[in-house]
Amino acid sequence: MKLSRIMKRWPRWLKGPVDRFAGRFRRKGRIGRRERAMYGRIRAAREEYEAVHRAGIDSTQAEVPLGKRDLPADRPLKILFNSQFAWSWGTVDYALASALRLRGHDVRMVACGGLPDYCELQTRIQERPDCRNCLARLAHRFDAFGLPYVVMREYLTDDELADATRVAGGQRVPDLLALRVSDVPVGKLAYYNLFQYFRATPFRIEGKFEEVFRRCVASAILVARAAPRILDEYRPEVLVSVNGKFLQWAPFTAAASQRGIRYVTWEDFRANPPGAIFATNDIAHNTPLTGAWEEELKKPFPESAREQVREFFSGWTQGKLTPWGFYDDDSIHDPAAVAGKLGIRPDAPIVSLFPNLGWDGTSVALETAFDSMYDWLLATIEYARRRPDMQFVIRAHPHEVKLPEQFRSETYVCAFLRQEVADLPANVHLLEGDHPLSSYALAEASAVVMTYTSTLGVELPLRGIRPWVAAGAYYAGKGFTLDLKSREHMFELLDANHFDNRLSPHEIELAERLVHMARLRKVFTFPYLDDDGRYTPPNFGVFAPGGDAVLDDLCRRIERPDHFLDVGEPSRSHAKAKGDADVEVGRTDGPAARVPLAPPVPTPPVLSDSMSVKSPHWQSQSQSVEK
Repeated sequence: MKLSRIMKRWPRWLKGPVDRFAGRFRRKGRIGRRERAMYGRIRAAREEYEAVHRAGIDSTQAEVPLGKRDLPADRPLKILFNSQFAWSWGTVDYALASALRLRGHDVRMVACGGLPDYCELQTRIQERPDCRNCLARLAHRFDAFGLPYVVMREYLTDDELADATRVAGGQRVPDLLALRVSDVPVGKLAYYNLFQYFRATPFRIEGKFEEVFRRCVASAILVARAAPRILDEYRPEVLVSVNGKFLQWAPFTAAASQRGIRYVTWEDFRANPPGAIFATNDIAHNTPLTGAWEEELKKPFPESAREQVREFFSGWTQGKLTPWGFYDDDSIHDPAAVAGKLGIRPDAPIVSLFPNLGWDGTSVALETAFDSMYDWLLATIEYARRRPDMQFVIRAHPHEVKLPEQFRSETYVCAFLRQEVADLPANVHLLEGDHPLSSYALAEASAVVMTYTSTLGVELPLRGIRPWVAAGAYYAGKGFTLDLKSREHMFELLDANHFDNRLSPHEIELAERLVHMARLRKVFTFPYLDDDGRYTPPNFGVFAPGGDAVLDDLCRRIERPDHFLDVGEPSRSHAKAKGDADVEVGRTDGPAARVPLAPPVPTPPVLSDSMSVKSPHWQSQSQSVEK
């Protein structure tokens, strides 16, 4: 009889030990040498720590769970980590779970265990791993940290797996898009995952897009069914999950919200140096600042904070915070040269549009005035036909061509627009990603500047320029943008020649405050995780209370609701956390961080135009692509 059949007859509490035991026989040749060594050191450090810790406990304390006597908070909490599979930044979950466990909390991890139709480790250029090997690899990691876990697959029956595939394959695409399971919009989640699978915008769900979409729907159905069962069985008081936006994560946060369970989401932020960002009862991926923003406005904004912002974006605009930069040496940075370069009259008002990359995760599920980023671009082109007196410039993101091949979009903005609009108006100019004209120069020369969710939406206000915002970016509604309510609203503003795009000193300060919060206070360096993917804590004691300031602070904020600003120390600048205070922002030659990490495949960077190069699922987490 096969081992898998035998395992199905065993009680669920035996699954974890069996997975670890079976994994020992599958691991050789499946887990990289570096990963085996790294987690082997962590296991040894944990065992040494536990031995020393227990040796110091007298007989009256012998039954006390490890770490409980050190608990600094009120009572122990039940905390569930939705970890799903092994990926490069998974050590954030393992380290944080270990730290909470050593504070006496009842911690449980969730492993996927296998989704038959689709998993988020798949992309158009990356095959999914064998599910049994993936689970064994994850069990190996959990075991190194001494973390108990449950397997999501064990909460689903074979009939349910077959039914999910049947539903996903048998219904019409429009019906699937509207499909909800356990009050979770599984059809929409499946659609969102297409952006990352293809590195492209799924304009029409047909052909290869439809085939993958149906597989995504099947998996989303299964996760939406399993998540409530796991939560109802374990009954946690806090759920911790990476992302919270896509199909292996959103059903858990939705189920938690429905049950009144507080949840915390996080994302990696791949800049120089790499960082992490957390949020309570919201999606960290979207950089939420609800509540914290209103509180911060009541406080003074010191000149030192303003200087930090200026220094940070000085490095950002020069491409020092991304491995690929934005512009070449022959780039045009003079606003006065824009008209000549475009071949237009110097006195013609320019309306410039700055879209994100086509598959940018931070532009997904943030629609407000338009159905999508491309709906916004096409609507503007149609409007341009009736305004020959204006010049419209759509400037594609520089990283369309700067990214390594595996991260490049299948959908190039200008190519798509030329294909969709055969008779492009003469007053519409499409600038490719490698065009030498700097986005900053173009914006300075424009009467109107529009963004979708691009980070230019906060960069330009620092230069005194008010952007029109066409989607629900985190910087919208903060007092220094003009937020479009609908396409009709945009048309009315253009009809009225609403060209007043200069900001007052107060409005510029609002932008500076937001940048300081979102980029320098909300993003922090995660301890012992380095740029090359190594996780090297000096000993297991760093996870215990008092062992590390950042982990101490994170645990406190998970124990009690918090905004996750200034994690580790007040006014901590992420841009300078990697080295000494006088290290130039964006440099990589300063003192090494005390932190390390490890990816199995190349991971995209923080680009520059508020884009997220999505999550563990694509082995390339939250990036912010900026121009």
